[in-house]
Amino acid sequence: MPGAEPFYFKGGAAGCLLLHGFTASPQELRGLGEHLAACGYTVHAPRLPHHGTQPADLTRSRWWDWQLAAQDALLLLRAQCTQVAVIGLSLGGMIALQLAAEQSVAAVVALSAPFTIPPDWRVPLLRQLSHVHPYMKKTSATASWVDPQALQRRVQYRVRPLRAMAEVVDYLRVLPELLPAVTAPALLIHSSADRAVTPADMQRICDRLGSLHKETLLLPRGDHVITEDVERGQVFAAVAKFLAQQMPA
Repeated sequence: MPGAEPFYFKGGAAGCLLLHGFTASPQELRGLGEHLAACGYTVHAPRLPHHGTQPADLTRSRWWDWQLAAQDALLLLRAQCTQVAVIGLSLGGMIALQLAAEQSVAAVVALSAPFTIPPDWRVPLLRQLSHVHPYMKKTSATASWVDPQALQRRVQYRVRPLRAMAEVVDYLRVLPELLPAVTAPALLIHSSADRAVTPADMQRICDRLGSLHKETLLLPRGDHVITEDVERGQVFAAVAKFLAQQMPA
């Protein structure tokens, strides 16, 4: 898919690994990446496996494919930088938290990260249902976006493969046991208007983190993709301020 390419901005000795969300691409984090690069950081945003091509490819994914690809990207960035922070949106936030639990990182930022499994009778049956209805259509854009063309500009799949959604659910079952092992300084940001992931998940994650330094920010207006929505400037500023305190560029 045009525009789904990974990006890398060479900066100083402090690096930022940016991880995009489910069915999306690095494009949704490009604005944040450019902001952090302007602050002096080296920035790398990989494209997670089976994203940015065609939805059928994502049906082959297992959740550890995404995690291992992110781990490889972290090792690549570490070879260029003396310290690295991991930053992820939605599914990318889950992966960032796992990396912080299993690797030594300078800081971790989770944006719109999920924690709970949706209370839907279809969730346990996703794999079975995928044989009948392989894909679920996404909902249309809403007025909460930065401008009316925001969703159209996004480089993402227009459907969610049910088989891959089952992998996200499996990953959510693993996440709680990982959080106490996260000891790096942590910043969690969520929107109270998020319709994809309940805002209460931010506090649930925060309560379980082993980090001594934890910060949360609840935004009032944006929807799930807060790196592109109406409060993206506030998100960029909050992330940059947090990193400047924990890992100066």
